[in-house]
Amino acid sequence: MRTDFNKVFFLISIFFLVGCSAIKQEGLSYKVECQALLSKEFKVKLPQPYHLQKENYEEGVACFYSFADGAYIIVFQGAMMKFTIDNYKPCKKRENKHRMVHSGIHNRKYWRKDIIDGVSVYYDNVTKENKSLYNKILDDISIINIKK
Repeated sequence: MRTDFNKVFFLISIFFLVGCSAIKQEGLSYKVECQALLSKEFKVKLPQPYHLQKENYEEGVACFYSFADGAYIIVFQGAMMKFTIDNYKPCKKRENKHRMVHSGIHNRKYWRKDIIDGVSVYYDNVTKENKSLYNKILDDISIINIKK
């Protein structure tokens, strides 16, 4: 009897952990986030909840967004700052007139780095289940020149 209870508890725990590790894409609520960088600003539609940490330093601005599933997005404009993801070896590269995209897998999680008009946009630590969600976020981000 005790063994059956342990098996059921174990199975329920596994389903709970798997469910918590992915952002459920149906029924998500989104917030449009706008932030100023150095000479640009960006607008991005993000799933809630998320946490924002914005760092201003002498030569740049970085916005770090962290999500409940452990993934994160960085939007950065500036110089003299490198992120861990900058050292990853890309599996895929594509380029057009306005955007350069590098992507790959690191520690069995997906990452991507876009450079759009001098602004670097990253995601990292993304599960296979949530890759399409984060790809859409980066695909849809808007980078706008700040009028002075």
